[in-house]
Amino acid sequence: MEHFSVKMASHLPTAKTLCCELQTIINRLETANKSLDSIEYNPRYNELIIHLTEETFEDKDFRIESIKDMVQCFGLIRLNQSDAVHAFKLLHKNVGQVLCNRKDHNAIKAVDLSAGNITFTFGKNEVFEAKTEPTDTNETLLLIDGSNLLSRGFFATSFKGDLLQNDEGLYTNGVHVFIKKLKVLIQKTRASHVLVAWDVSRDSTFRRKLYPDYKGLRDETRFELKQQYETTEEMLRMMNISQLKIPGYEADDIIGTVAETWRTKNKGRVFIYSNDKDLHQLLDEENQVTQIIYENKEDTSFNAASFKAKYEIAPSQWIDVKAILGETGKSSDNIPGIKGVGEKAVFPLIQQFGSLDGIYENLENFEKPFQRYIAKFESDKEMATLSKELVTIIKDIPELNCIDLNEFKLNINQVGKKKAFEWLGFKSLLRTA
Repeated sequence: MEHFSVKMASHLPTAKTLCCELQTIINRLETANKSLDSIEYNPRYNELIIHLTEETFEDKDFRIESIKDMVQCFGLIRLNQSDAVHAFKLLHKNVGQVLCNRKDHNAIKAVDLSAGNITFTFGKNEVFEAKTEPTDTNETLLLIDGSNLLSRGFFATSFKGDLLQNDEGLYTNGVHVFIKKLKVLIQKTRASHVLVAWDVSRDSTFRRKLYPDYKGLRDETRFELKQQYETTEEMLRMMNISQLKIPGYEADDIIGTVAETWRTKNKGRVFIYSNDKDLHQLLDEENQVTQIIYENKEDTSFNAASFKAKYEIAPSQWIDVKAILGETGKSSDNIPGIKGVGEKAVFPLIQQFGSLDGIYENLENFEKPFQRYIAKFESDKEMATLSKELVTIIKDIPELNCIDLNEFKLNINQVGKKKAFEWLGFKSLLRTA
């Protein structure tokens, strides 16, 4: 049986945040070719767990009732796909209306799930409403590309073949590097909010659907590394460190969306930790966003000013550069680009004409040294357009439209951290925890 989970708001949510969560479920059910089997609530992680099945059921006894300070939904278990979508839409609308129409009962105080039924209990929460007002300009958001950091930590410590394992036989060398680096980054950036973003399977991304060869040259992930993704996620849950993984999207897109939301709602700093240079396009003119890259055995910080000094273009033009150059090689994203056009041509052309579209509008205006590239641009125009779509980081993932940035507030569970380090056998970290 397959399942997916939707993380509920960690605070006492308003109509907007609850409706966003329910809408996420609706969106997933609309794209799934399966039926809804059951729903459960995991209080440890504050998640709704949606179980799917291949079977089709005829039991359609679904109804919603509003009683005093509650909305009760009966019969969600074992609805077929179309009925489940309809049921969630009604629930989404009903609960949202109740919250919006009640001034004194403006928050959800409890969610109870059992046997496929949901009961929402409402109450007054003036404190929550005040907290949703931004913005503390001293706040700092740290966004970490979890897949990038974990894989680099794994390969940096596995080249000798001696991989760390805990008492259960779980590999932990990459996890160990991950948590040590996370601690350093939090201290250096003085982060008040932290989010770890994860990739999904490369086969399930929207980019693979656009271009079947996207990341097609990469080897299968080694078992020893693949197992450590689950281990790292569990460690972060135990420590109460926020993390996100969204079907169809990559970590870059989550980082892009959350960074953009933070920039527009909060004037504090944003630090992105990743060696993925595609993320350069997120650097902003106000120098609010900084990317930290590990190179030459040290961390290097990039903001818009330092990026311009190095490349003599704006960060937003990095998308056009990447679309033209493409990427090849087993560890690359395998972006087609325009064959035969390299850095010596692309940077002067972008500097002169501003963008990929600007280049195509001015092919007849190419100066003599670049006229030999005209035929290449003409023959690969379709690939260039596709490449630009592939390299452009999404900054408005629908599932994150209603995201509450307060969910990422750093509040480490010290008891959970101790248990996690004991479980993983990180004795040196236990001594310094």
